[in-house]
Amino acid sequence: MKALGFILESEEYQSFHVNNKNYVVSEEILFFEELGMWFDMSLSISLINQPSVFETDEELLSLNKRKRGKVNIFFSQEKDDTFFAEIFYTIKSRVYKYSERPSFGSSYIYVFSNEKGEVKLLQVEQIHYN
Repeated sequence: MKALGFILESEEYQSFHVNNKNYVVSEEILFFEELGMWFDMSLSISLINQPSVFETDEELLSLNKRKRGKVNIFFSQEKDDTFFAEIFYTIKSRVYKYSERPSFGSSYIYVFSNEKGEVKLLQVEQIHYN
């Protein structure tokens, strides 16, 4: 997946000071609105009483170089040729479910476009959880 390459080469990933194999891509695919709401608050309305996970795709696990990593990566479903990824750093190398992510700290959300199979990184934002 080309989007993973953009993430691993980004300044944000490099700021964690981990090597390019110390990550875990989750098989959970998040609802588009779960990450999109950080860019368009009107999307948060549709999240009421909705779980975070849209579906699981075990093929995403093949992107992992290890079974455990300190950087957790979650992708969203794609809508209108746009999708998101969220990454966060954890002290312990373990695989998290999105519902188990840390409730404080910060993460980075990446916005990607996918037009005719050409993936482009559009934007990265840091989100602070308190």
